[in-house]
Amino acid sequence: MKNPDSFCLPAVLVLLLITMLIAPCLLNAQPTTNVAHNKTDTRNLKQGFWRKTDKEGKVLYEGQFKDNVPYGEFRYFYPDGKNRTISLLSGDGDTARTISYHPNGFKMAEGTYIRTLKEGAWNYYDENGVFLSSEFFTVGKKEGLAAKYYENGNMLEEKYYKNDVQVGPWKQYYTEGTLKTNAVYIEGKIEGMAAFYNPDGKVMALGEYVHNFKHGTWTFFKEDGKKEREDIYNNGVLTKSIFYDQKLKEEQEKK
Repeated sequence: MKNPDSFCLPAVLVLLLITMLIAPCLLNAQPTTNVAHNKTDTRNLKQGFWRKTDKEGKVLYEGQFKDNVPYGEFRYFYPDGKNRTISLLSGDGDTARTISYHPNGFKMAEGTYIRTLKEGAWNYYDENGVFLSSEFFTVGKKEGLAAKYYENGNMLEEKYYKNDVQVGPWKQYYTEGTLKTNAVYIEGKIEGMAAFYNPDGKVMALGEYVHNFKHGTWTFFKEDGKKEREDIYNNGVLTKSIFYDQKLKEEQEKK
């Protein structure tokens, strides 16, 4: 009878030869991820998962298509791979509920796009995720109240838009909530009387705007309510100053 070990040697040699032949192929094999996405059907319509990369291979966005129509969640990325924007698509892919992020990961903005145009309420945040401002849109144009806020939540500014043009009251506030500025916009320009207040609510300056320019007499007040000076403007050009405070008058004469 032959030694059983004599039958094992050829098998070992064959296995060794096969390993030597296929090893280089295994080492040079690439991930098959690209095979599983970016597919089109016989009609050349995008189907399933798609991923777009730049020239360096960094992912720009990824999402899903059905008969060339995007649906579900789409993600857009910063060069370092962090989320730039996440959109949840609905309808025929033309409505996207969107959240954008700062590079540090905190929320930057959120709102809705319809056919790539902003629609409805949009909120904005600083790099620490603190709520900064809000706007309303109709077919991509500002409409209604646009407001800015302090970190403490109090309103900093309120203004209004109609068809993307600023109209109506324009007000600014101090951090404590007291009124700072009170004026009116007509067709995108400040018109009429405007008042500016100190934190105690007393008027600091009062005058008129004509088509965005100071015009006529502007009066400035001291903290005690007395007149400090009057400036005379002609379409935004200062033509004369009248001083009621002697010290201020002397300081101006030295300049």
